[in-house]
Amino acid sequence: MVTIEIQLDAESYDCLLENISLNSPSHPLLKNGVKIAGRDFGDLYVIVCNEIQAQFLLEIAKQLCPMAVPRIETKIPLFKCF
Repeated sequence: MVTIEIQLDAESYDCLLENISLNSPSHPLLKNGVKIAGRDFGDLYVIVCNEIQAQFLLEIAKQLCPMAVPRIETKIPLFKCF
């Protein structure tokens, strides 16, 4: 399984964390995110997950925090069938 690092800006991270259920499997994933202090562009949070967790996080973002969607979508690998 592929490991994915999703970088969320503080606004997207806070939105997801505030709106996601405590019972969601994505809640501990977000809580374990690593904050990187940024000087020029603000803080970033790095979320390390696998493809399934990233897909689940993407679906939550689509419903609750659309501003987070592009940052998550760009990190999910695309699989092509030939």
